Amino acid sequence: MAAADIVRARIDSDLKKEASAVLAGMGLSVSDAIRLMLVRVASDKNLPFDIRVPNATTRQRRATCRKVG
Repeated sequence: MAAADIVRARIDSDLKKEASAVLAGMGLSVSDAIRLMLVRVASDKNLPFDIRVPNATTRQRRATCRKVG
């Protein structure tokens, strides 16, 4: 399947750097990880991870993202 569409998201730069480093250690890029997640969502009709009640830090980051976005 040829990749034709582009997905864009606003991400905290420290979070992106940290996640990129972890993924690089696995031999993956951020794009690879997103692609893998979307494949799982499409095939399983569910998120490939559990959603939990967000802690204070997560709530603050979400609020910041909403203001910026």
